[in-house]
Amino acid sequence: MKFLEYTPLERLNDFFSHLNLGERTIKGCLEAYSCKHTGSDKKLSLSLENEILDYLGKSSDSDSSSPAEFLLTRSR
Repeated sequence: MKFLEYTPLERLNDFFSHLNLGERTIKGCLEAYSCKHTGSDKKLSLSLENEILDYLGKSSDSDSSSPAEFLLTRSR
């Protein structure tokens, strides 16, 4: 991920920091990031996608476990 400079978010952050809500407070900020996979993120994403596709191809109709369960048991 890469941080993106996005001026409209800066204006929103400034607005929220000066917003009077009485007893309520908003803390935080809005930021924009790219979602394009790069380097090791891209390799990991492709590897996980291939593992899920392999699992789905090998699973039978009577198998009730999900791809998420498969990955969870694999990571233990």
